[in-house]
Amino acid sequence: MKSEHGSAIVYVFIGIALFGALMFLFSRGASQTSPTISAQRAKILATEITDYSTTLEKGVQKLLSKGCSEKEINFASPMWFQIGNAGAYLVYENVNGHSPADHSCQLFRKEGGGVIFQQPPKDAIASPNALYNFTGTMTVLEVGTSLPELNVILEVNKDVCIAVNKLNGVNLPSGQPYNMSPINNVTLYPTPLVNWKAYGYWMMDTWGSAFNTWLVMTSAYGLKGHKSGCFAGGASTITYLYYYVLEAR
Repeated sequence: MKSEHGSAIVYVFIGIALFGALMFLFSRGASQTSPTISAQRAKILATEITDYSTTLEKGVQKLLSKGCSEKEINFASPMWFQIGNAGAYLVYENVNGHSPADHSCQLFRKEGGGVIFQQPPKDAIASPNALYNFTGTMTVLEVGTSLPELNVILEVNKDVCIAVNKLNGVNLPSGQPYNMSPINNVTLYPTPLVNWKAYGYWMMDTWGSAFNTWLVMTSAYGLKGHKSGCFAGGASTITYLYYYVLEAR
């Protein structure tokens, strides 16, 4: 009996030792593979955002081919109400008085561009309220002319920002997104529109040409000639902005 009891104790200790070794290997493996998994996930999210941007681009081109002028394109969608952001709908719907009443020049209407309104993937954005926004006051040099493009922009997290740049072949010597600190000092909206982070952007009746270009993608930032990319802005608080040119000027 004593021999059997002693053997049982030995087996218990062996089991504990094996369990400890297994947990060590698991924790070591997890620590080694987490960054890779994070990078893979960021790449998937960057691809998803880019794919949707391509869909938006096709919708804009459809509107233009139907005869909608640049200033008639409207980004209103009833979906703003469903996500609890009715103010955005009112901004997009009411500010653009040039858009036809039959919704034929609205990007998110079946009568118009036929694009399905989507919210960005939650684990790609920097804040829970981040949405796809549209701006006509941003120039990307060597993409079209020096005039402002029509862009979709989205506030993303740093990992996705890096993944977007890798996806688009943007050279990042430091491994970090280029920081354009003036971004925090720029009023993206003409009065009286509300903050762009909350509601998005409508170009009024001039589609950017009458507004000062708030940001120019130059060679100094490595984004010159890139139809899509991501950059950082700010000093104490860093914001990462993804952009995609929907219509080059």
